[in-house]
Amino acid sequence: MKLEAYIRKFERRVKKHPDDWQMHRKIGKRLVYKLKKKVKRNPKDTKLINWCGIIALEINDIDLALQMFQRAVAINPNVQTLNNLAYFYQIEYDDHQRAVELLGKAIKLNPSSKFPYGLLGEAYLDLELYQKAEETFKKAIGIEESSSLLNNLGVALYKQEKIKEAAVCFQKAWEFENRMKDDYLDSILNYDVWDEYLNSVLSYGVSLAQLGNIKEAEEVAEKLKLYVKRYLEAGKNPIHLDIGFLEIAEIYYEVHSYAKANEMFHAAQGPKMFYGISPRWISQYQYSLLQCGNLQEAEALLKKVILDTQKLMEEILKDDYYTHEEQLEHIKDYVQDIEQYKALFQKVREGHRPLIDFHPQVMGSCYMFGCIRHGTAEYEE
Repeated sequence: MKLEAYIRKFERRVKKHPDDWQMHRKIGKRLVYKLKKKVKRNPKDTKLINWCGIIALEINDIDLALQMFQRAVAINPNVQTLNNLAYFYQIEYDDHQRAVELLGKAIKLNPSSKFPYGLLGEAYLDLELYQKAEETFKKAIGIEESSSLLNNLGVALYKQEKIKEAAVCFQKAWEFENRMKDDYLDSILNYDVWDEYLNSVLSYGVSLAQLGNIKEAEEVAEKLKLYVKRYLEAGKNPIHLDIGFLEIAEIYYEVHSYAKANEMFHAAQGPKMFYGISPRWISQYQYSLLQCGNLQEAEALLKKVILDTQKLMEEILKDDYYTHEEQLEHIKDYVQDIEQYKALFQKVREGHRPLIDFHPQVMGSCYMFGCIRHGTAEYEE
């Protein structure tokens, strides 16, 4: 079998069985062996070297992947080689500054692809350079619009407190590919792309709430609530609910719809839910309860979270997984949490309203030219 046909076979298997890592590694190892022999005979062929780097990455051979991507840049620093090495540094090493340097060189070559711009925008977000991120995402969208780019532009705008402009981007990201229609929920249930699809929806709802658009914000919250309930009814694992009842509660809380917020806060404490208790959202729940005249329930909630925290302390002391020093460190943190629960509840009773600390999520995307897993094309000059 010719090498390229072997690569396409590997590509088909990865797409058909995306979670079968044992099979990927078995086939990928053989393919990397073939590619390394081919590269040895053709040491200047950056296409071969790129394939070798991508498949090494697929089988988690990080050292070989880096070696191949660096070698490709050394031979021919073009848009594809610079971009793919930058992607490696950005994703595998969290070396955002190095990614920016490489992408700066790629962009000087005036690429016709959104990849270098989209990746550079994400690196700028990680470096908290939000205005630069905004400008870069706009350039990427000018080349080719996508839901992830629209969402991430919204994040850059939100971080600069341009909430109205951010809300427009989050809405566009949601509506991209007609996801407002009925098949949107089917996509979520069938392909387990929960947080990827709904991050922009949540960000849109929170932004509307902060802009004072109460009716529209509540409509988004109701839509999210429907998605979550249908998700659970379909038998999906609640542990994957990165966006669920607690996040919906924050939209209602932000628009002062406290009865509905209480319903969601309560649901977040359900037996099948996996939310960890924290002083931040527990104090919001208590304030919301007090706004509905439920003082006794708020006091009972305080007693419950203190008791739950004390049980966690007991479990830590019995767990021989931790060293004695680690146990003491955890106990110290839990004691501080208990004191914070008490102090925040006292503030809430005095009329202090805990604020929402919302951070819109970046929607990740594959910006690797020639990626086998995501089927991206190689860059054409």
